[in-house]
Amino acid sequence: MASVDEKGENTGTGECLFEDVLRENFAALAHQTIPRCAERDEDGWRMPGIVDGHVTAIVHATLTEMMHAMDLPLPDSSTFPRGGFLQEQDAHMLGAYSFRENMIYIHPVFASVEKYLGAGRGDPLGEELGHYLRSRSLQDNPPPANMLMPRIEEEFFGYVGRLVLARVAEVRNCTPLLFPHGKVRAPKKKSDVLKALRPLRNRFFHRHPWLRWLRPFVPIDAKTKKRIDTITHSRGYQWGARINVQNIADWGKFWSLPFGEARKRFFREDPDYRGL
Repeated sequence: MASVDEKGENTGTGECLFEDVLRENFAALAHQTIPRCAERDEDGWRMPGIVDGHVTAIVHATLTEMMHAMDLPLPDSSTFPRGGFLQEQDAHMLGAYSFRENMIYIHPVFASVEKYLGAGRGDPLGEELGHYLRSRSLQDNPPPANMLMPRIEEEFFGYVGRLVLARVAEVRNCTPLLFPHGKVRAPKKKSDVLKALRPLRNRFFHRHPWLRWLRPFVPIDAKTKKRIDTITHSRGYQWGARINVQNIADWGKFWSLPFGEARKRFFREDPDYRGL
């Protein structure tokens, strides 16, 4: 990666300091009660979760290390994301990033355990920070909404965020703390994705592709939404898992790739790193 040399030294805040911040705040989280929050705010928007100072400290320290490792300037303090926990109804997710509120949320279980469902704390942290970096880079030119392929591309960038943090953790000797399995959680197997896709194949919009423009206006039931989420995440993850982060030098350009460019370059057997 850009600012990590052959000796494993970089321009971050220091191995001990980074690990100390993580350990101190994870320890504090393990002894606190996570309050439940309202489902909707005063404007009627559903609140993804609740803000927490310890998660925010972890997010800030982790983002700082990742930015230094990628040789990117730190964002203005006003644009640093805050951190918090997901609500109970979102317990099927490991984490989430809210662009509207500039918030990174992780599953409450990570307050007390180091690993859950085959993932470590670094998996949601790295992924949601990847979404943060991608969203902030494209905030003036966002990808089309309510389309499947842009969502798959965004999950690709999220998985790359995991890989960046895994590399940072390796250099900082924090892998056991963030990735207790020794690596990022692998994408779902293709057979599992096909199983999730099968019930969708005979749905109305698949039989009538020319009516897909109606999709944003048609309610989607919970089971269908979960299957779509499985497909979009898994396909993005599968291509993201092929990326070698040490082959990328210009991370500013990577996170800012126009919509469709990542698919052309990296959704293939031989990733194209030219110019990066």
